[in-house]
Amino acid sequence: NGMTLFGQGGIYTTSGKYSEVTKTQFGEYFKAHENDGTPEQCKRFVALLNSSNEFDCRERLKEIKCPVLVLGSMQDKVLGAEGSLKTAEILGCSVYMYEGYGHAVYDEAKDFLDKIEEFLLQ
Repeated sequence: NGMTLFGQGGIYTTSGKYSEVTKTQFGEYFKAHENDGTPEQCKRFVALLNSSNEFDCRERLKEIKCPVLVLGSMQDKVLGAEGSLKTAEILGCSVYMYEGYGHAVYDEAKDFLDKIEEFLLQ
């Protein structure tokens, strides 16, 4: 029950990105802009998605030597909670997993920036 947000042909939907609350609140906006993308923009977006399917940086995560905070969502339907949890496990770093938000937790959670600021001030 997602809505097309970008591009013609339903390439990008809100189904896994936003929580039901946000989709309900902004559904009319999403619907009004569902065909804003040009066919060329859609092609580039699909190319980006396809290239990200082949991108795997897990082995290089071990090279990170500074403190890291992983923020994720248990209901992320784009990457899944496992991606955030596995990244934190590999890095041995702090992790905070939100409940009730989708992939766009960075847009939805009112305290998202506060979590980052708190981490940076430690």
